[in-house]
Amino acid sequence: MSDEIKTTFQLYSSVHVLLGDGSRFRERLDDSGVVRFHDPAIAGPQDVSVVMVQSTGEVKVKTYLALDGTEVWLPSFVGFLSALPWTKQGTVTGRVTGATHVGNLSVTAVGKGLSGVTTLAEDGSFSIDVRGDEPGQVDLFARETEGPDGKVLRVGLARGIAVSSGTTVSGLELALDHPVDQSLNVTVEGSRYQGSSVSAELWYILGGQLLFRTNASGTIPLSVPAIARTAPFDTITPMLHVTSGDTTNLQGGAVQTNMPVSDTSSAEVSFLAPLSITSPAVGTLEAPGSASRSGLVLRWNPDSSAHLTEVELAALVGPGSLDWTVVAPASITSFTPFPLPAGIAPVTTFPAGSYRVWATTTWRAKASSYADFFTGSPTRDPYEETRTTRLLTYVELQ
Repeated sequence: MSDEIKTTFQLYSSVHVLLGDGSRFRERLDDSGVVRFHDPAIAGPQDVSVVMVQSTGEVKVKTYLALDGTEVWLPSFVGFLSALPWTKQGTVTGRVTGATHVGNLSVTAVGKGLSGVTTLAEDGSFSIDVRGDEPGQVDLFARETEGPDGKVLRVGLARGIAVSSGTTVSGLELALDHPVDQSLNVTVEGSRYQGSSVSAELWYILGGQLLFRTNASGTIPLSVPAIARTAPFDTITPMLHVTSGDTTNLQGGAVQTNMPVSDTSSAEVSFLAPLSITSPAVGTLEAPGSASRSGLVLRWNPDSSAHLTEVELAALVGPGSLDWTVVAPASITSFTPFPLPAGIAPVTTFPAGSYRVWATTTWRAKASSYADFFTGSPTRDPYEETRTTRLLTYVELQ
């Protein structure tokens, strides 16, 4: 079961797991977050629904179609924050050189299990108290920005500074020796998006922490500001995030690709084909579609190369509402919501009212199939290439 559910039990008055429509197989979730079904009749891929009743009376259902295997783990998309360490492991002091306007400087310490609180003087000198549970090494990063948008002008990095309890490392010189004077030429594979307007960001990440990012927008091909990939930045692989379209555009929504960039001068992006909702009839927030609750069927048209599609039908007002999300492989393109079994939820079918239809598709470079999303494996590689689509539409259910 998802850690997201296990860690938020207090929000729910009950959580049930159903196989199929729940008429035969359903179990209430206990504190262990595990549900087991034992019956010879259970064979082959199964549709699994989690029915969560909040203390407010709102009902949330998440249905995973065609899960196959004797054991599946439903994914969690919630990040959990641990307490910040307060043990002071040491202090590093020094001065930043190469800045034009010292008032626009920032200096941070980055390390595994370590973080820093910086004091920066008007002459560019700095003092950083490094905190963490254990001694270790930190990298110091400095940047100079300009303007209200914080445009990055130049950056500097000092690697591998050891800190341990009670020590002070002084006299460091951190040079802003990498101006943002390079460019990454971004193109898109195929002809569909040639000449289209896109927005792009280049993220420089070290030890899982974002150091800085650059951005650009315009038509393809697009030039994104960058820095020279020379030491000490030569071991940092930037992540490129490119988006085209808008989520509320009924003709395709938005497409996005996130990918690591190994080439220093160019990158070719591949997008998934846009997703469309073919049932119910949908529209915009200002002019929603209209559909009958009787015989309601969700239908969508995803890119066949995607690993996963997710479609949510959610009421715009509550409490007492019903929100239903369905997750499916690309080979399945429809779902018929069924009446929830009596006694497990205060709402068993969709009430009349206004609903949003939020739909996404996902492709991951390291996933071989839909089943890879349900293995219970640790958090995925942040440097993995991913492709997604997003579409937000509205419907009035009569």
